[in-house]
Amino acid sequence: MRPIETADRLKLRELLDGGLEQGHIWPAFQPIVSIRTGAIAGFEVLARRGDPQAGDISPAIFIPRLEHHGLIGKLSDALIDKACRAAANWPGSFSLAFNISPLQLTSADFPRHLAELVSATSFPLTRVDLEVTEGSLISDDDLALTILRDIDGLGMRVSIDDFGTGHSSLARLEAFPFQKLKIDARFVHGLGDDAGKRRIAAAVIGLGQSLGMTVVAEGVESDEEAAILQELGCQQGQGWLYSKAVPAEQAKRLLETRGTEVAAEPLDTSPFQRMHQLATLYDQVPIGLCFLDTNHRYVRVNERFARIHGLTPEELEGRTIDEVMHGELLETVVDILNDVKSRDEPITHETILQGRSCMVMHSRVTDIAGEDIGFSVLTIDVTEETRLREALAGSERRLQRELDFVEAIFRSLPGIFYYYDHEMRLKRWNTAHERVAGYSDAELQDADPLVFFVEEERQQISDAMQEVFTLGQSQTEAHLLTKDGKRIPYLFTGVRFEHEGRTGLVGSGQDISESKRVEQALRENAAILEAVIENSSDGLLLVDPDRNRIIQNRRFNEIWNIPPELAAGPHDRSQFDHVTAQVRNRDVFVARVVWLETHPDETSSETIERLDGSLIQRHTAPLYDSDGCYRGRIWSFREIAPVENNT
Repeated sequence: MRPIETADRLKLRELLDGGLEQGHIWPAFQPIVSIRTGAIAGFEVLARRGDPQAGDISPAIFIPRLEHHGLIGKLSDALIDKACRAAANWPGSFSLAFNISPLQLTSADFPRHLAELVSATSFPLTRVDLEVTEGSLISDDDLALTILRDIDGLGMRVSIDDFGTGHSSLARLEAFPFQKLKIDARFVHGLGDDAGKRRIAAAVIGLGQSLGMTVVAEGVESDEEAAILQELGCQQGQGWLYSKAVPAEQAKRLLETRGTEVAAEPLDTSPFQRMHQLATLYDQVPIGLCFLDTNHRYVRVNERFARIHGLTPEELEGRTIDEVMHGELLETVVDILNDVKSRDEPITHETILQGRSCMVMHSRVTDIAGEDIGFSVLTIDVTEETRLREALAGSERRLQRELDFVEAIFRSLPGIFYYYDHEMRLKRWNTAHERVAGYSDAELQDADPLVFFVEEERQQISDAMQEVFTLGQSQTEAHLLTKDGKRIPYLFTGVRFEHEGRTGLVGSGQDISESKRVEQALRENAAILEAVIENSSDGLLLVDPDRNRIIQNRRFNEIWNIPPELAAGPHDRSQFDHVTAQVRNRDVFVARVVWLETHPDETSSETIERLDGSLIQRHTAPLYDSDGCYRGRIWSFREIAPVENNT
């Protein structure tokens, strides 16, 4: 047995003083990093002891001995002094975290003593974190609260360590000035294999962030654990994946290699935030949304989905699909749900529900570890062809129990979908956005919206986005600029939504290349038709079913001597009077025209004699489109020479 394990208080103090003086007891620095970027946010300073004879001694052995004999304060002071002096000139705004013993929270003078100790090292007091375990707060809650508030008032920050292993109440979490919450390593190890741990981690992260705390996961040892923690919204991690606790010189090199995390308000990506966002999506989106569990029970439906089935959400939730559907429809849905379990892409089919034609999308839903948890069902009433841009208005709050399948819903939506937060950072998009624009996931994250548009249209897009925030919605046509430089015509729609005082933008884009091609073809055909009519040797007049003039050509004006002002004027009656005034048998001519206009299917030809004795060959026929619908009448006039009298 080593001397430190059997030493009395006097001997233990000698060993402590000697170890500190000779450098056998020294501060080790374990980095706390941003899970998203890998940059260092701070270091936890840990005591390490190496015995020249017995070798390294675990802190689990010598720390309890020092606490038992009331010597932990001396060790703590020495570690804080050495660590702060070593790190005072390191680059960056990282923090140093020190573990505080329960005994130190029994002295009302501790905050002042600590502030003086740190100030003497030139290390900023505001970058000092003090970590206390839940067990530290049990003996004298009121005194501990007073001491921690004094520490907070001096500019230092307080963290609660090893959360989940002690006896902290929610009231204590809310009352104490904790700015950081550290999840105990036992809830982090094996996250990918244990759904229970994932639920606990999600709950703790959401709890911490809802109270305004930075959440740190301890004991991160694998990339899989880090990925799951990031997906759950955890901001910072600590563990062997990043580094063990190392001496000061190695810690400085880590800092230079990884860089420091830029101080900024953390993004709230916790399950609770996503729950509220999804709740808004369910409540406000004008399409039917539903989540089925693996037993085909309706867990969550929105009002529109229930109405499509002729029920209320309360009547649907908790029932199974075979209690709601019957016959061929039930068989079809069961087959689809069985089929979609083996697919990554959704299955879509059309059906009739309550007399309405609906498109229904079924998607397999997995949690962040890839385990099946149910199905998402998206139902769109296509009777009125509801547009996607209307379906996305006001989407911000979400429900926690649908968190694991929200990505499947987003990626199931047709067209381009995008969600920008109040700072106009791209936060959500669907697969079509990635495929069409040609950018990777990492390139799209937090992207500026203007990078997706050609230079000459960026002001137009900027104005349209401004309309969203001032008027609530906007729509514009512009060319989407892909990563490889292609320009694709799109119709973009955006709507504004607000949540907890913050404003964002949700929108959609539809490829209008085909409609643009059709418009161009129609313009070309119209130009050809106009040229044919204008250059005809006959005088042509086209009227619509209401007898309004559609078009008349130059030859018509020449035959009937139509003055320019009359030809360009809006009054067809004046022009008609001008023509009939030139006809010899005016009453007969007018009666014939009236009769033909009231008999739209008739075709007629006749010779008209004008007052000057010249003859006009008149022909008229109805106009029909390709579907056989009556579209008006065409009148044709041609001057002919009179027949000579040989008698």
